Amino acid sequence: MMREWIRKQLGTALATTTLWLGLGGGAALWAQATPAPALPKITYTKNTKFHLPVQMDAGLRTNLREVCLFVKVNGGDWIRHESGLPNTQHFLYNAQRDGEYWFNLATVDKAGKMTPADLNKEPPALRVVVDSQAPSVDAQSLTNADGEFCVRFQVQDAHFEPKGLKVTFRTPLGDKTWEPLAGEPMLFKVTDRQVLEHPVKVTATDQCGNVTSRDVNVKEMLVASLAKEQAVRTVSATAESKPAPTPPAPPIEPGKLPDFIKSEALKPALPPAIMEKPGTVPTPNAPPLPPINTNATREQGPVPSGPAIPVAPPTTPETSANVAPVSAAAGRLMLNTTRAVLDYRIDQVGPSGISRVDVYLTSDAGQQWQRIQEDADRKSPVELELPGEGVFGIRLAITNGNGFGGSAPAKGEAPTCTIEVDTTSPFVQLRPLDPPQSGMMEIRWSASDKNLGTEPVSIFYRTRADGPWQVVARNMKNEAMFRWSFPKDQGHTFFFKVEVTDLAGNVGRAETANPIILDLTEPRAAVLGVTGAPVIRPVSGQGNN
Repeated sequence: MMREWIRKQLGTALATTTLWLGLGGGAALWAQATPAPALPKITYTKNTKFHLPVQMDAGLRTNLREVCLFVKVNGGDWIRHESGLPNTQHFLYNAQRDGEYWFNLATVDKAGKMTPADLNKEPPALRVVVDSQAPSVDAQSLTNADGEFCVRFQVQDAHFEPKGLKVTFRTPLGDKTWEPLAGEPMLFKVTDRQVLEHPVKVTATDQCGNVTSRDVNVKEMLVASLAKEQAVRTVSATAESKPAPTPPAPPIEPGKLPDFIKSEALKPALPPAIMEKPGTVPTPNAPPLPPINTNATREQGPVPSGPAIPVAPPTTPETSANVAPVSAAAGRLMLNTTRAVLDYRIDQVGPSGISRVDVYLTSDAGQQWQRIQEDADRKSPVELELPGEGVFGIRLAITNGNGFGGSAPAKGEAPTCTIEVDTTSPFVQLRPLDPPQSGMMEIRWSASDKNLGTEPVSIFYRTRADGPWQVVARNMKNEAMFRWSFPKDQGHTFFFKVEVTDLAGNVGRAETANPIILDLTEPRAAVLGVTGAPVIRPVSGQGNN
């Protein structure tokens, strides 16, 4: 068939710097519409220049007035890009930007009839995704539930799949591939000392052939994590007065990794307590609440209060001039808005009362502090407008009625609360759906975001374009594929939607634009009867009459 020939031509052509499209057979083939035409598979390329030959039998061109190339870009309308005479041998197309391009050819005969008459009722002959941007690669160190050192690589790219990530490290016998954990294609456990001897090489290749390579020093990452944790523990031990304080962890020599691989020191810190109501004191030893999801509150009511920040009492002549937090083990809280409402409490208020409450912010882990606001009414909560996306540390400075306290945080002083603002929704793309096999449907997608959680994906379906969404599966790992045993009693027409939610509450969505026909009916034929047909023979001797 024509489209199969086109796909074969395309598969060979994409290995070069231009894209070649061949059209074989006659124009009459375009009129063979099917009830539910299947879309061709997407071909991915980083090339932007397309050379589209028009191959047609010479005899079929004699009745034509013109040949037309139609293009649809990113789900828009079909647009006639160019027309040529019946003897046109090729068209040229130059993609102006990255995106998904659909191509179709149509012919117009001498009577003015175009075939096919309505391209909206026909599948495209070609579907091509153009992506000229190379992936970006980042890495972070962490520990798993067993306290083992791990490295997670994050790749930001619209058309990246985990199988496109390759990590190698140097050994005396040559480079060796660092294998990821089972079921976690982006997570790597440090079990080989040789991973720490030299920077590992990370190569990310997307489906369009764009490649990014960079070196990552795993040893430096782990040492930095240990040093940061040690600093937090030291500040915490200083801030909390105890009869028998736990001695601080032994210092880490610069550039030297401890002899052990397991470490409790790198486990993520818990978030600070969050007040249930503004102005109230949290219950002692209450478990911390999860990060705030501000998406729901924007739709259903006011923005919720932010974290409760324990604040040291105002300083007096007998106390230090610097305000120290009650607990410096505050973890990072996620927000998907720059507007934050912080609850706080002030302990041990003296007879002079409180004269000022100042809010200080740092964007470089305490190296520089900036006063951004005064809480005019000196009562919790205080509403802040953060600078934008990023990670910000917060401290409050309190001045009593006699003017004592209120000193700005010193350089290097740890934040009382750390907030990450992430307003970018995850990128989500729903892959083309193949026909079901053995009653199972494979739903495929790709999703990426710098703050994806462990189970960010939910899938939904409905049986009509305006119908309610039904759940296929909720809170799944981002594994790019889910096998679904679809219901056989709800017809054959389905629409699908994939939602991906990041840790800040941003939601990315992708839906099928057209209905998917899930038909497992196997056509059968039955013989209804057989009759004999007469045989006509010429009469002898009458052939010349």
